Amino acid sequence: MENYSLFSVFIVVVSAIFAARYSKPFINLLIKKLSKIFPDFLQTVLKEQSQAPYSLLILWFICHLGFQFISIDQKWQVFLSSPLKLILAYSLLLLSWQFLDILERFIAFKLSAGSDGSKSDSITKHLVPYSKKILKSLITVIVILTFLQNSGINVTSLLASLGLGGIAIALASKETLSNFFGGFTVIMDKPFSVGDWIICNQVEGTVEDIGFRSTKVKTFYDSLLTIPNSVISDSVIDNLGKRKARRTRITLDLTYDTSPEKITAFVEGIKQVIESNSHTRKDYYQCYFSGYGPHSLQILLNFFLRVKDWDTELLQKQNIFLEILRLSKKLGVDFAFPTQTLDWPKQKMEFLAESLKK
Repeated sequence: MENYSLFSVFIVVVSAIFAARYSKPFINLLIKKLSKIFPDFLQTVLKEQSQAPYSLLILWFICHLGFQFISIDQKWQVFLSSPLKLILAYSLLLLSWQFLDILERFIAFKLSAGSDGSKSDSITKHLVPYSKKILKSLITVIVILTFLQNSGINVTSLLASLGLGGIAIALASKETLSNFFGGFTVIMDKPFSVGDWIICNQVEGTVEDIGFRSTKVKTFYDSLLTIPNSVISDSVIDNLGKRKARRTRITLDLTYDTSPEKITAFVEGIKQVIESNSHTRKDYYQCYFSGYGPHSLQILLNFFLRVKDWDTELLQKQNIFLEILRLSKKLGVDFAFPTQTLDWPKQKMEFLAESLKK
């Protein structure tokens, strides 16, 4: 009789696994039909969500229903109940996370559609994903505690025993709390956003993510650095991504045989190059004969580019530098490089000449 019951359990479990695995086309069809009552944006978001929670719920439902019609010993009932409770808890947890993801996308869509560019809108956009992470953590804790309670563990006693070590936990989590509030400070003060190019504590790169404990920065070496939020909140941050214009400052070295007329024509020509480039600031740039160097006449060039990214900045700098090079060729202006003249005494020169004759 016991063998018959175990075989029945096996049949129910295999049937549940088979139904959960091959029910995906029907789940897809059902989601597609139900999503039509929502706006187009939410339809796309719903279709992108994972089907794992629904498959787990089907697995749990068939097993739970099937076990009701099977005569199972008490020990097997206890043995099978815990996995079923775990499957149910995990599937509900995944569904809750999916709901929060959909809610986040919906709020972000509404904010982007009706945003007026104000600071409050910007803060809200950054608080939404941060709040989602907090809610996911809280839901996870609630689901775990509920699962433990339903599994026969006295959660109240467990929490009370944890309370005895509260001081030790508080001391151990000091850095964690500091990083958490540091992250909240980063979002409220908004020294940078995801995607900004920043320099912080000699770390330079693009912000990838702002989390509970840390902020992730992708460097230009393609490595990912994790900086604690407590460090960021106490550091000086240079946000290069917020620049409206990007500065370029160089010194052009001309040879000392360059005539004053050529220097004047060269300086005026460079100004025309800056004026003709569509990405430069026309209201603020400098180009002057600035001084006498150890081996050259020095031309100072300082200008700003209105560009959105580094690639465009490099491209426009290249265009300007090429135009300056063409201008120098046209005017017959030569660029200087470090040289050294050796002044030999007359006697040494005569001695060298005689040695060469021999």
